[in-house]
Amino acid sequence: MKAEFVNKKLLNEDFVVEMDYLKEVREKANYSMGSWFSLNEILEKEELKVKACLSEAISLLKEIVGDDVSNIMSLIGDGIGDDWMDSYISKEEERAVVDFFLENQLTT
Repeated sequence: MKAEFVNKKLLNEDFVVEMDYLKEVREKANYSMGSWFSLNEILEKEELKVKACLSEAISLLKEIVGDDVSNIMSLIGDGIGDDWMDSYISKEEERAVVDFFLENQLTT
């Protein structure tokens, strides 16, 4: 990511920092399976930064692929990877994630 996008000034350095942070949170969540906790509590402080970074990446993605994001919409809409939502977040948080994808026209 850094070599291909940040160093070429296509994405801000914050993007890599936030994605590394999210990867770390995901790893911790994977090791905590079987005990309930809310990702919302962990991510709440970072929410605005994460959304800003994801929005930046979405803009770049749309710039690269143009208006035809139908394949991406299908992948997200078909529920690929939804197991993390079932395992780690509440229904309210799941709705917020889906709404984010809908707002950014990345799912149906």
